[in-house]
Amino acid sequence: MKNTGLIGCEKLKKNDRIILFYTDNAKNIDIDIIQYHGEAKLIMYKVSAGKQSLDMHLGSYLGYLIGRNKNHECKYVIISKDTDYDNIMNFWIEKTGSKILRRPYISKKESKKAETGTAVIKPALRPEVKINLRREITSILINNPKMKLIAQSVADIAVKNLGNCEFTTSEIIKLEKQKKIPNILLTVKPIIGKYEQIFFEQITEKAGNVVRQKLTEDGIAPEIINYIIKHIVENAGKPNYKKNLYSKIINKYGLDSGKEYYALIKKLLP
Repeated sequence: MKNTGLIGCEKLKKNDRIILFYTDNAKNIDIDIIQYHGEAKLIMYKVSAGKQSLDMHLGSYLGYLIGRNKNHECKYVIISKDTDYDNIMNFWIEKTGSKILRRPYISKKESKKAETGTAVIKPALRPEVKINLRREITSILINNPKMKLIAQSVADIAVKNLGNCEFTTSEIIKLEKQKKIPNILLTVKPIIGKYEQIFFEQITEKAGNVVRQKLTEDGIAPEIINYIIKHIVENAGKPNYKKNLYSKIINKYGLDSGKEYYALIKKLLP
């Protein structure tokens, strides 16, 4: 981050925090520029210089803050133009569902054009769901003398492709033919069906939250946001789900506005 990244810090409020990592090599930062940082508390950490030292400190400290504030609603903003931070952000968003953004400036006015650099991604499934799916499939197959040797392979297919029932089915049928073991799919199909339902319930709920966050930040009216989320929840997992959602938005708000709204959420859909 250079001095320009600090633009707007004087507008911050008392609930905001500026956490600044720097090294002896931080010649781009003029500390004087942040002496007027509004009502926000300023916390500065000097760390040892080294390859990616600041990146590693920031990533680990972000995880610390998320854990410490897990019972509070917080929003974390990384001030940087470096897209490499998006990998760190995506990791923590997937694991915790935290609100994490990246902007080139503190100033919201300056950063509005840079929202494409915001790492808001498809919400992740809670990890215990896949763990339980693997456990149930393995448990039922190891009790069958013929199927126990391929129990892990079947579990791998189901877990890897959770949310894509058709592909899971075709892969298990293929495995049946390769191993010449019948009725594998018949045995595990009820379990897969149960977890497909869990998958879409959780992903749709989280997707709605992520979409709401994104559209709110882009200034979309609440009634439009509610309409879009309503149809995400009602149609997720159905055939041609995204195509039908697109059509509903276009029909409701017209071609130009509808295309604009759909473009904002397209990459966030489950």
